[in-house]
Amino acid sequence: KLTSLTTLRLYDNELTGLLPTELGNLALLTLDMYKNSFIGPVPTELGNLTSLAKLRLYDNKLTGLLPIELGNLVLLTTLEIDKNNLNGPVPPELGLLTMLKSLDMLSNSFTGPLPSELMKLVSLTKLRLNDNHLTGPLPTELGNLASIQVLDLSDNQINGTLPTELGNLSLLESFKIHNNSLTGLLPMELGDLSSLTLFNVHTNAGLCGFNPVTATSPDSDNDNELDVQGTKIGYQCTGCMEDNI
Repeated sequence: KLTSLTTLRLYDNELTGLLPTELGNLALLTLDMYKNSFIGPVPTELGNLTSLAKLRLYDNKLTGLLPIELGNLVLLTTLEIDKNNLNGPVPPELGLLTMLKSLDMLSNSFTGPLPSELMKLVSLTKLRLNDNHLTGPLPTELGNLASIQVLDLSDNQINGTLPTELGNLSLLESFKIHNNSLTGLLPMELGDLSSLTLFNVHTNAGLCGFNPVTATSPDSDNDNELDVQGTKIGYQCTGCMEDNI
């Protein structure tokens, strides 16, 4: 019953079985159950934890769809569910979590397009959805993530072009979108990203064009890193090159 409990941390143990649905009866602010061996779905009852600020379930063996009820957690600032076996689409309801600052969903089996509703998360500083099965083009609303510093969408099947609106992300420091199926030219607006220190677009065979980023090649001693291997991008030319660098 523990009606006064606000913090529950059971991380980095050898706990197994299902996450108990009764967790939804608590008045938690922090729930840390990461680095265990929990199986089965994320309980829909977690959506009852409307005071919850931090939910960390990463590095378990959770399966199934991510419940849309998590959209009820409007005070949530941290959601880390990476390194599980979750599948299905990314719930658009996550776009209701307007206080969210960190969203880690990497290394699962999420499918479908990146929902444009996520682009309403203007407080978000970190978004990592790499190593999933996301498809479709990037939403132009990606340029609305005014606070984003770390954006990792690598190792998916994202196609289409890079939106010019990415040039609006003035605080972006790390952008990884390698190992996808992007095509077209790099938008010149990327040259406006004065905070960018890591830009990784390698292995997008259809992506080409002039490199607009103030960075150097990966072999340089410069602190900035540019990785474009397997992508047809030239350092001193516009348009596509015949040979990859």
